[in-house]
Amino acid sequence: MSGSVERKDLQSLARILNLIIHYELGNTMLLDSLLRSTYRYLNKANRLSDFERKMMNFIKEAGKPHSRKEMQQILETLKQDFEELSRQPSYGVFDLFDIISWLESKINGKPYAEVVKERFKQQSLMLANRTKV
Repeated sequence: MSGSVERKDLQSLARILNLIIHYELGNTMLLDSLLRSTYRYLNKANRLSDFERKMMNFIKEAGKPHSRKEMQQILETLKQDFEELSRQPSYGVFDLFDIISWLESKINGKPYAEVVKERFKQQSLMLANRTKV
């Protein structure tokens, strides 16, 4: 039974990642249709968690015209929301894709890979300091 649950988790994540990819590519005309399709799938599968809902709301909102400052605020708010969700053990999605680093890369205008690398170094240093104490 857990195999089918994992597949549903992965299917849900794949749909959210698909939205992120099309957002990154600037496929605004396709995003509206993808959002509706993803919402229907997640709602029908009873998989519409806070994470999925917040991510889809972000994609929908990001498709509207915003000033750079407004978009920055939207990204920062979403990052804070996801940092809170990531502390909850029921949200394993944060182990599968580092969405917080992706948001941080958007906020700071840095490449995603650079942000992931920096966060990994910080976590490694924190872990090393804990083992020394």
